[in-house]
Amino acid sequence: EIVGAFSFLGAAIWAIFTLIAKLVGSIPVSGWTTLFIFNLFSFGIVMLTLGILGEYLWRTFDASRGRPPYIIEREGEEKRNTCTSGEKR
Repeated sequence: EIVGAFSFLGAAIWAIFTLIAKLVGSIPVSGWTTLFIFNLFSFGIVMLTLGILGEYLWRTFDASRGRPPYIIEREGEEKRNTCTSGEKR
């Protein structure tokens, strides 16, 4: 998920630089900028989606193992000063 977010962010930054280079005239090939930006954003979205899907699958797999959600390291003493419903502390 983090790789997808960073690649999507990197695609946005690189798309800005490519668009500026196209407007300045550094890129003479027609249509290259559009395809490049489209590919960058598509790759970023795919990576982000795969990351979310992978995390979802991992949580599903982890939940299906049947382990308890937490492990008690040690049991403490029971609370000795318990109040009944009518008493004040």
